[in-house]
Amino acid sequence: CGVCNGPGAIYGCGCEGLPDASTYNSPCELPVNSIYLSGGEEVWYHIPNDNIGGFQFAIDGATVYDASGGAAEEAGFMLSVNSTMVLGFSLTGSSIPGGCGTLVELSLSEEVGANLTDIVISSPNAQSILVDYIEGGIDGEVCDCDANILDECGVCDGDGMDEGACDCDGNVD
Repeated sequence: CGVCNGPGAIYGCGCEGLPDASTYNSPCELPVNSIYLSGGEEVWYHIPNDNIGGFQFAIDGATVYDASGGAAEEAGFMLSVNSTMVLGFSLTGSSIPGGCGTLVELSLSEEVGANLTDIVISSPNAQSILVDYIEGGIDGEVCDCDANILDECGVCDGDGMDEGACDCDGNVD
């Protein structure tokens, strides 16, 4: 770009090439069925196809002081915390509608280096919703102009493999 007889635009994204996908700018940019700790204080979710009936997760690398706000508070969830865990649920049967947004806002001792672990998200009828935790940004090689990543099989924006499933060639572990 800008160079006479130069290479031109890369990947059709313009002169800058593939986008920088080290962080997300909004919850709706997350991969489907994932959660992300944004800025060490907001837990973002992108779960478009299931309502959320409850959640719990542990915090590694920081002490939890409080949890409030977000879609959990809007849905009337009770939020319970101890120094290492956050639990959100409803006593009235309400749920968080499928979609994307801030699940809950956290008050932590450390905003840098904290991670979510032992994540459990459930539907209103107590069925587990499988989610991926995105640690510190996109995990993988960006493969297109929309900042999609290559899955384990090398497919751009592919679904990847479920743990314990067969490999990319159809072989069972």
